[in-house]
Amino acid sequence: MQNRQHKIAFIVPYFGKLPNYFNLWLKSAKMNPQVDVFFFTDNEEPQGLSKNIHWVKTTFADVKARAQSLIEFPIVLDQPYKLVDYKPLYGAMFQDYISDYDWWAYGDIDTIWGNLELILKRTEDEYDKILELGHLTLIRNNERMNSLWHNKVEGAWTYKDAFKSDFIYHFDEGGGMSFIAKKSGCKIYSEGPGQMNFADVCPFTSQFELSYDNGDGKLPHVFTWRNGVLTGYWAKANKVECKEYAYVHLQKRKMQIVVDDVASENGFLIVPNKFLPLGKKDITSSFIESQHSEAVSEVKNEQFVKRLINHLKFLKFKAKGRKRHIPLNGNEVYFGIEEAKY
Repeated sequence: MQNRQHKIAFIVPYFGKLPNYFNLWLKSAKMNPQVDVFFFTDNEEPQGLSKNIHWVKTTFADVKARAQSLIEFPIVLDQPYKLVDYKPLYGAMFQDYISDYDWWAYGDIDTIWGNLELILKRTEDEYDKILELGHLTLIRNNERMNSLWHNKVEGAWTYKDAFKSDFIYHFDEGGGMSFIAKKSGCKIYSEGPGQMNFADVCPFTSQFELSYDNGDGKLPHVFTWRNGVLTGYWAKANKVECKEYAYVHLQKRKMQIVVDDVASENGFLIVPNKFLPLGKKDITSSFIESQHSEAVSEVKNEQFVKRLINHLKFLKFKAKGRKRHIPLNGNEVYFGIEEAKY
């Protein structure tokens, strides 16, 4: 393979239609040249990719075969979304691409990156693992950490649980890898509530409220992206406060793009349902409030049978977790902000 230019490899297998704001994600990734992105996909390569984006044309079947080669039983991996459970294997699955890197990372592209150095500076320390959540987790690239997913510990799902089922176990997060790493004696850099340098937008409300309180009271936010710097703004008692974030996670959001490609080069606004031109206006409390006045969330009306099947799978998952004392709210238990729920 090519010589390593950067010490961190971000691995993204992605199949199917890309997010409509993927071009904006690419812009944000370009501004973090210390990270090499390996994009394994069946999508056609966009023109003008930055040097740190490595586009690898492949098939879902090939990625599944890579995972299967590491597992001693037939795995269940029939849909691309199920790859979420296989993220902890990426270091081993794609070692032929990343063998020269010091760190590898798994994460999501329903994000916009700011200056990732807010988090990546910790790679200079003697950590084995950095962060817990599936939208960005870094793993030191060595044999011990690349096989960590294979460990079995009390109070956590195992790879056998996750890979024998089509149910999404979120094995990459709390209840899975977070507790496996902690109980395996790994040296971990964590950012819990009050310390997070990332903005994880709650998917269950139309507003840009955050899932965790970082001193902002989880109040509704708007964001600006300016030349690679991501800033979140919120209003408290008619006073605007702000914080720089390493990235924002826009999970399960349908976003409209109301900014053209040229204008977005140097910056754009991110509000609950849109990407807007940045402009020169100050971010005021009235502006923030105005962006959260309309309901922007959509509730998908799934077929009754499909919902019933998913509910029955969840009940089975919940019963298994209760029996083995594995919390449903794994991330919250890991962060120490909730009692375990089974």
